[in-house]
Amino acid sequence: MMEKNYEIVAWTKNITDSENARLYVTDLDVEWALLSPLCDEVSECYKELKKNGGMMSTGLARRFAKVYEDSARLDLFMGKVDYAIRFYLQAAGYCDKLPYEFRRLCEEALSIARKYRFEHVLKEEKCKAILQPYLQCNLTGGAV
Repeated sequence: MMEKNYEIVAWTKNITDSENARLYVTDLDVEWALLSPLCDEVSECYKELKKNGGMMSTGLARRFAKVYEDSARLDLFMGKVDYAIRFYLQAAGYCDKLPYEFRRLCEEALSIARKYRFEHVLKEEKCKAILQPYLQCNLTGGAV
């Protein structure tokens, strides 16, 4: 009779609590399987951008923003808070013509940074540059 061996490669915690649910992955192959579709979509977006001669359409900006927001959600689910914040802000960076989305993504990044005490990520040059219009707008009371 064959003996069966099992190996735990991932498990969840607090799955019924959407704010604190976590996915723990012990195997890099499993993690790559989760990330691979997102990386493929980013590659497709860059191909489309190149095909358009570097011109960013609103539809393409939405695709970029969505894939980076999905990446942020996955990273947050896996407990990688710093990466989640960076990806939310990267998604916001594609929303020049989408002010509602820009505001929403910046607010999500700020909320997560405060909640998990990762404000130091917001001080990184790239993060500061993306947040600058949002913060200026809120200080002056204007619209983004």
